[in-house]
Amino acid sequence: MKNRLGKIIIVENLNYYPLKLVLANTNISNRLVLLGNTSKTIHPIGTQNFNLAIRDLICLINLINLYDICDYRCCLNILNQYEKNR
Repeated sequence: MKNRLGKIIIVENLNYYPLKLVLANTNISNRLVLLGNTSKTIHPIGTQNFNLAIRDLICLINLINLYDICDYRCCLNILNQYEKNR
């Protein structure tokens, strides 16, 4: 049992990398929508980028289902609502 863990060494020089969130100024423009990592970037160690993209997509799909997309004004309503929700 004495050597089960192997050799233990003391680390003297520790490094750290600050986690930071970078957000886009806006998630929409005309008929363009930023989803997931294009609208908000989290350090990869957070492993949330894919989850955020899925949540953004679900939000957008739910909004599209609420509106009858018949013209450009409906698209603007959807995009504005998406911006408020995300």
